[in-house]
Amino acid sequence: IESMNKLEIWALNNPDKVVVAIGIETDKEKYFESIKKYKNILFYTDFRGFDSIPVKQYAIQATPTFYLIDENKLIIKSYDYYPFN
Repeated sequence: IESMNKLEIWALNNPDKVVVAIGIETDKEKYFESIKKYKNILFYTDFRGFDSIPVKQYAIQATPTFYLIDENKLIIKSYDYYPFN
């Protein structure tokens, strides 16, 4: 939660960037309630937890995990903590 709050502020201050959060949740009600307060982040989940396609594609093994991805969907850099620049 702390990282998401910081990421929301970062996204607000960097409007030229797109921030996408890939959720590993499985509980739809809890998920939709938890993302309401983040207005500057796009969210995606298929409610399959760690079996989610993007989680597997980007080899996410723990949360939080942050990736800087270019327009070709290639990872430029990865972070396992906030802050990042």
